[in-house]
Amino acid sequence: MKATLRATHVTAAPVLELASRAAGTFHAVSGVVAFDPKPGRTYVVRGTLGPQGSQVWIEEEGTKRRVTEVVHGP
Repeated sequence: MKATLRATHVTAAPVLELASRAAGTFHAVSGVVAFDPKPGRTYVVRGTLGPQGSQVWIEEEGTKRRVTEVVHGP
């Protein structure tokens, strides 16, 4: 199966997002990954957002083993 992963900041008001984008401090990443979930297992979406780059992936809860490729963004 394919899964779309999207990570972004949430702001209190839309104008704050616009200001952050204008200042270059708003970070987001998205992409499509292959994901093969197994019955009885629980998965978590994890990632980081930052000025040196952003990334997001799915990992198995408990083991913290990545089960998808990492989606990288600016």
